[in-house]
Parts: sequence; structure tokens; C-alpha cells
Amino acid sequence: MQDLMLQGDAPIGVKVPSPVIGENLWELDVDNDLWTEIVLDQFQDNDAPKWLCDKPMKQGIRAMLELRRCDKELKRLTHEHSTMCAWLQRQADQLKRASYIAQGE
Repeated sequence: MQDLMLQGDAPIGVKVPSPVIGENLWELDVDNDLWTEIVLDQFQDNDAPKWLCDKPMKQGIRAMLELRRCDKELKRLTHEHSTMCAWLQRQADQLKRASYIAQGE
């Protein structure tokens, strides 16, 4: 895109994002400037949505998503716990029955 701009063949108003170093390509985070700097240029000073540019808002969103994941995991673990307890109870009942049978009762 930068070459096209130098030649004058790029679309009007196009922006070139910051270069990405090759070795860091697979470490890009969702908050990397590569994703937001072009979008932010479209907004006036205070018109940008808070989820895009406000750090406390971004942290709050991340915390909310993590809490939601934790709630789902807790629900899954609770179900797993009750399933294991039921299985263990059935095993204990079978052992008692086997013990009674072995004792001739």
C-alpha cells in the first residue's frame, strides 16, 4: 500500500498501518495498534467509542468476559461433581450388595 501511495495509485484518504515486525507477527494482541489506528482516525477527538479507545472500559470488558467464562466453568464443574458423587454412591451401593451376597445375607 505504501508503494501505491508513493506512485499516486492508492485510493484517496487511505492510511498505511504501522509496520509489523516479522518475528512478532504471531504475538499480535487484540489491542495491538494495527487493528485500531486506522479506525480511530475516522473519529473526532471524543467521538470514538469507549470500547475502542478507553483503557478502563477495555479492562472492564475483559473482566466481564472472564467472569462469564468462570461462571460457565463453575457450572460445568458443579455438574461434573454431582455426576461423580452419583457414580461413587452407585459404586458404594454395589459394594455393599456384593458384601451382603458374599456373607450369605
